[in-house]
Amino acid sequence: MNINTRIAVLVACFAATSSLSAQSFTSPSGLASTDGSGAFVHVLGAAPKLRMQQIDSSNKSTTARTLTSLAFRRDAALATSTDFGARVLENLSITMSHAQLSTISRDFDANYKDKPVIVFAPKNVNTPDWSSKPATAVAPFDFKLTFDTPWIYNGTDDLLFEVSIEKVTSAPTVLTSMPCDLQKQTGSFATSLRGATFGTGCIAGGQTTRFVLATQMHNTSARFVVQASANFGPKKSAALLMLDFVDQNISAPGVCAVVHALPTLILPLGTTSDNGAIAATRESGLPYVPSAIGASLYFQAWAIDATQSGIGIAFSQGQRQTIPSTPTLPATGRVYAYDVAGCVLPQGPYAGGVVTQFEYR
Repeated sequence: MNINTRIAVLVACFAATSSLSAQSFTSPSGLASTDGSGAFVHVLGAAPKLRMQQIDSSNKSTTARTLTSLAFRRDAALATSTDFGARVLENLSITMSHAQLSTISRDFDANYKDKPVIVFAPKNVNTPDWSSKPATAVAPFDFKLTFDTPWIYNGTDDLLFEVSIEKVTSAPTVLTSMPCDLQKQTGSFATSLRGATFGTGCIAGGQTTRFVLATQMHNTSARFVVQASANFGPKKSAALLMLDFVDQNISAPGVCAVVHALPTLILPLGTTSDNGAIAATRESGLPYVPSAIGASLYFQAWAIDATQSGIGIAFSQGQRQTIPSTPTLPATGRVYAYDVAGCVLPQGPYAGGVVTQFEYR
């Protein structure tokens, strides 16, 4: 084999090796050599029963990529602190799925667009020691987790990854523990408007204050959400939320208040409490119709009340609700939950994300 042939073979080998070597991208995108805008100090290594999901829309491609690992890095701006020392994350697991960022919610399982895949089976993981402030402007991605099972990202959907941690050893005394680099972003996942009150409600049985309804409407860019609460209604009574497209303004014998909303659409409110209240956590989704943005809807609560003459229903006052404008979505979002005094509370969604490097082939 002459020298030219040897060189050609060597070049071909280098080319083949290069094509098979790992490539990478970051979520949020474009941060391989740029420090994020802050630190997310309790996503990893601080609280037990952690579950964190991040959905990213900034790394779409016409080509599918096989992801083989993810890695985190320390925020480069935070000063040296013994709070950031190494620890063991017990039963850490990683799940991957495709998703739709516009529908992100605190219902973690609902964020999966397809069947989630556990790519990193639960195991104890030793973290790096991040006590010292990095000597460079950008810290290395030195907290790397190589997948047990590579996962194919189709490139057309949004990307979801989830980190779950059962327990931290030794548990830190404060939440400012693992200072993962974070990139904040502008935008929001919903716009909201509160309803305007008009009219007066009935005095329900056992109450001295009139039955009152409060509403708030959200536009998530994927659906409209009505959030409603009520106070001073009949006690321990079934209640419904009536939605109408006009103020009916009907007065009738045997009705204790003006009827503002007929049951054009009926939304559940549930059963009132011992005090005649319904908490504001009650939400109902409506179909997303962009042409309806800016239109007015009319709401009124109806509740069974045997003390009322006539039809035996107590009515709240009316609520006029304007459908809010469409939000400007960020490119990345996250939700998370962790144990607080024995109760796991979900939080978010929040704009931006923990700076994460994915290797792929």
